[in-house]
Amino acid sequence: MLLRDILTPEETEAARRLLAGQGLELPEAGEYGVAAYAGRNVVATGFRHGSTLMGLCVDPAWRGEGVALRIVDRLLKEAAEHGLTRLFVFTTPREAARFAAMGFRLVASAPEHAALLEWGFPSCEEWLAGIAPDRPAPAPVGVVALNANPFTLGHRYLLETAAARCATLYALVVQEDVSVFPFAARLRLVREGMAHVPHCRVLPGGPYVISLQTFPAYFSGAERHAAHHAALDLHVFGQRIAPVLGISLRFVGTEPVSAVTATYNAAMRAILPAYGIKVHELPRIGTDGGTDDGTGGGAISASRLRAALAAGDMDEALRHVPASTAAFLQSEEGGKIVAMLRRTS
Repeated sequence: MLLRDILTPEETEAARRLLAGQGLELPEAGEYGVAAYAGRNVVATGFRHGSTLMGLCVDPAWRGEGVALRIVDRLLKEAAEHGLTRLFVFTTPREAARFAAMGFRLVASAPEHAALLEWGFPSCEEWLAGIAPDRPAPAPVGVVALNANPFTLGHRYLLETAAARCATLYALVVQEDVSVFPFAARLRLVREGMAHVPHCRVLPGGPYVISLQTFPAYFSGAERHAAHHAALDLHVFGQRIAPVLGISLRFVGTEPVSAVTATYNAAMRAILPAYGIKVHELPRIGTDGGTDDGTGGGAISASRLRAALAAGDMDEALRHVPASTAAFLQSEEGGKIVAMLRRTS
């Protein structure tokens, strides 16, 4: 049995055939891949992209021979060489026990959909301990998860409306740094934009709230995977995050444009009530100060804002944002992002 890095188109095609034979897809993205060979035949594969392991597959004829453990061990060592101390596996609930036997810890499972496991540290428990309040927060406790790319008047309206219905509100900002506006800037803008609401606590979403680990379709736009990924993200939220923070209410804006986000909203309504969490879907606010008509055409939108910036229409862009975001967009730091948008549009 020989392990070899996947480097050539021929090796990639051999891995694709093995995965396809088991009803799996070759990962669209992968920084590193490894295959196990028996003679000239690929009998197992594994890939790493960022901190996620994917495309783990063993030919049925070779199961029980320790091949999967060798593949995972190779991936863990390669990840360690790149300074990664925490890794995740997105797999089926049926396969979760196999990874648990290799030392992975179950984060959460979405029945009939997917399971998320992690290896290394910091763990989910450690992350939760870092964001949990010292004493139970005043109830009712609500939450809004938002990307805020960047923070708009629409985001502020959603958070203010939610805050009016809660004694404590958490704003969990998507932490993945794959948006136009960097995470550090997005987090700061939400905090500045909500500084007038003292019972709104703005926190990083970490790797467990709308992340590349829990909801990869949110970032790729892959509609065919959206329902399974949304279900996993929400079961992680319901099983692990909501109990620690005491959350009983979740607020979300209507989504007339993005099919993936609309799928996520529908999954919230279907899944979260089983965890004792009531979902409130609020209409978006329009640029005229009224609520949107449901089509999305008149709604304040971060995507419309970015389009205006890319087109060089600062006046239109500023119609979508509060004063704190406006100041950022016109600062030296924000100006570099605006210039980048114009270059790449």
